[in-house]
Amino acid sequence: MGREALIAEHYVDGEKRAQNIEVFQDIFLTKTAEEWIEYLGQWDVCVSKVNNIDELADDPQIRYRNMILELDHPKFGKVKHPGISIKLSETPGSVRRFGPNPGEHTEEVLLDLGYSKVRIEELRKDGVLG
Repeated sequence: MGREALIAEHYVDGEKRAQNIEVFQDIFLTKTAEEWIEYLGQWDVCVSKVNNIDELADDPQIRYRNMILELDHPKFGKVKHPGISIKLSETPGSVRRFGPNPGEHTEEVLLDLGYSKVRIEELRKDGVLG
């Protein structure tokens, strides 16, 4: 990277390392992510691009591991849903249902917290609950 002086400074202390963050940020802005991956790969540096949300679905590893599923939602039709991250050969996981809709379990939770049905209905009428 052309900044050999940073090698010795890196191990001085935490404060010095923190100061060098800005130096590295400036250096990394001089090339694209792809250029840095190619450059650092020459020395077998473990490096990978950090995808933004738009790039995530096109990442080859994400696709290979089925980390984004397309499922049929009863209300919204086809939706993208996170896949199962842990892959087990003998007991593979699967998405069996969608998460609850906002407010779907509000009454149940409030009852568990000791609210009465009358009080819950009052909160609903006052617009506190959706």
